[in-house]
Amino acid sequence: MGDVELRQSALQGAWQRDHPGGEIREIIVSDCKGHMNTLHNLFFRA
Repeated sequence: MGDVELRQSALQGAWQRDHPGGEIREIIVSDCKGHMNTLHNLFFRA
């Protein structure tokens, strides 16, 4: 859980630099889902 939160905050900082004042929630959630799905596929494909 800590890794996901760390990734969220890093992505949030990077995204907000490029989109000041923009809405970030959907972008972070969809990115984290993609990231977690990738990890899930790697673990269960092995």
